[in-house]
Amino acid sequence: MNKIVSSNRFYVGIFYSLNGFLAIFMLTTNNISIYLSILLFFLTLVIVTNLVFGIRTRNPWFLLTAAHYSNISLAILFELYQLETAKKLFMILFIVTCLSLIIAGMKKKLKWRKYEILELAAQSVSSQNNGFTNRPMVCGHTDLPFKDILAFWSFARRHLLGIPRIFPDRAELVLTEHTLPYLLGVPLRYNHLSWICITKKGKITVYLSQQDYARFKEKLTFDQLCMAICNQFVNWIKNYSQGSDRKMIDQLNQVHSIPFTGGLIGF
Repeated sequence: MNKIVSSNRFYVGIFYSLNGFLAIFMLTTNNISIYLSILLFFLTLVIVTNLVFGIRTRNPWFLLTAAHYSNISLAILFELYQLETAKKLFMILFIVTCLSLIIAGMKKKLKWRKYEILELAAQSVSSQNNGFTNRPMVCGHTDLPFKDILAFWSFARRHLLGIPRIFPDRAELVLTEHTLPYLLGVPLRYNHLSWICITKKGKITVYLSQQDYARFKEKLTFDQLCMAICNQFVNWIKNYSQGSDRKMIDQLNQVHSIPFTGGLIGF
């Protein structure tokens, strides 16, 4: 039973705004070449976004997304220049990449996992006392080697669990779904985002933002929820250092959620 309500309005709004603009433009112009040129411009933005995002996250599935939209763009170019043979070739490649993306999407390869992480942690919390507190909570201490924590943070970035922030004395993982500012290099307002921090000395601090806490259907005990997030990540880091990272991904995949969160358009 889901304890948290996720929101994809950010991605849905962008996706439908772009498609709505293109649909209106197509209906109001008689020049198909202009329409295709405008479409090609937007596709180029999506391709560049996915390429940069694939490099930033080290997630190869974004590169597949870029290849998918590149095939569409090349097909449009060949249509504009009336190169029918080349157009058919890239339409075949488009079908191949499209099927690959559908499979990747169903396996949640292009999905940021913040809500699954919070949902999974909430499953171990049953009490509903003491609501939200706007402060980071020190949740304990770990003897895990700092290099194992850094290795897991890289794994977390690659599998879209969050955005790592590495400092000389600590390592943080920011749980977010709004990744476009990060991609563009715009500083995120981290005080409004949930995160977990582990210092070199092993102190673990968890911050759950008010926005994320408000998405829970039940007002779960705040301290217990933060402790559950802490224990969950400590167990994951241990499993990862022992080569059992597949177990963690399986746990997240068992949480019922929409397979895509903007991955197909790169946001």
